[in-house]
Amino acid sequence: MTARMHHQAAGFTLISALFVLVVVSALGVYLSALSTTSHASTALAVRASQAMYAAQSGIEWVVYRLGAGDTCATLPATPVLDGFTITVDACNTQMVTEGTDSYPMHDVSVTAGIGSFGDPTYVTRRLSAVVAGG
Repeated sequence: MTARMHHQAAGFTLISALFVLVVVSALGVYLSALSTTSHASTALAVRASQAMYAAQSGIEWVVYRLGAGDTCATLPATPVLDGFTITVDACNTQMVTEGTDSYPMHDVSVTAGIGSFGDPTYVTRRLSAVVAGG
């Protein structure tokens, strides 16, 4: 009678070991997926920061071109900066008079982006600025 009980306990140990193996494997798959998602979101945050700096560079480029004698209508083609396409969305000039001084005010809007819409690595940022002088 003791031999039968010992035999039943051995089968139970095998089932317990398989259960633990499945649980540990599932935990490993979950942690791997979590790590991949974390790395992807960090990379996308870095790209978003780069897009913001590219848009800021686009604003500075427009300010430089306006200071060099270009007008909003005669701005040359926008540059590509480290893969980011920089687009001048709006550039409007209005003359402002204060007392005897008169100077132009430029309302500028620039978009910097990389990739295409729907792509997991697609990032775009838009900045606007009002610039005096020119």
